[in-house]
Amino acid sequence: MFTTPVHSKPLALPFSPSVDNDFQTPEGYRDLTRMYNEVQAAAPRMPVDEDFQSPLRNRITNHQVNTPTARADAENTPPCGKSAVSPKRVLERDLEGADSPPAAPIKSQKFKSRAGVAAAPFNPFKDQHQKLLNGEFNLMKVTFFAKGSYSNVYSIEGSDLLLKAFHGEKSGFHEPTLRKYLTHSAENYKAIQALGLPVAEITIKDGYILQRKIPHALDRNNPNQMEQVQAFFTASIQNNVPMDLQAQNFRVDNDGKVYLIDFLEETNENVEDEVNYQITSSLTTFSPDIAKFLTANASNWQSRSY
Repeated sequence: MFTTPVHSKPLALPFSPSVDNDFQTPEGYRDLTRMYNEVQAAAPRMPVDEDFQSPLRNRITNHQVNTPTARADAENTPPCGKSAVSPKRVLERDLEGADSPPAAPIKSQKFKSRAGVAAAPFNPFKDQHQKLLNGEFNLMKVTFFAKGSYSNVYSIEGSDLLLKAFHGEKSGFHEPTLRKYLTHSAENYKAIQALGLPVAEITIKDGYILQRKIPHALDRNNPNQMEQVQAFFTASIQNNVPMDLQAQNFRVDNDGKVYLIDFLEETNENVEDEVNYQITSSLTTFSPDIAKFLTANASNWQSRSY
């Protein structure tokens, strides 16, 4: 899990979770399922009554029935005479391939598809990506907004938030790699914020990023806005903090304040080399005259060799 950056004004989500927080992660699913299995093991000969479920079993089932996966299964329930997907089986599929095994064995880890082929391990990043492609996020409607090098960006209906979720093209949805991207992005955000530069506030979640939406594109013909952009280039060079300062990574609020909205998922171990690379590549997204202006106040930039 990643620690949410501390802000003076925390982001408030425009909705409340529909279920308890312990249902929101694979760890929560595993804990509940392990508890249920232990109850069952303590009374293996307990008669099964279809009209009765223990409170714990009921919590698990009720949660799963309300998940997008279960709803999709319900919509595609086969005709009478064929087997339908039960809430328990939905739970087993969601638990498949969790990061670490539970204390007690769960039958779901031996689950196989109808064709007899082992089911693919559960991957929260890929699962999130698939749901977003269907326009869904925590029962909220999302709309595709933009595509970045590492993630797709979506607008969340009825809010001033954007959601960034990895599209997997550079990682193949390899979990350790994606978690490293999340960590680097959060660290770069905090490093830039510590310099006092305006950044679009973000909240790091396990698998995606929520970010405040800045409404307007950068106007490169606006001298006031370009002076604000210059401050980012100067700070990056003088403080040796790498930043992705391409023109499209700046946005402007209704008061004309310029914000950086994108943060580096990968960085070179040699910080100065990374700063040089990012500054050089970012300058190519501006005209030559503006590029010269943007580095005019960074005296040590000219002293470096490239």
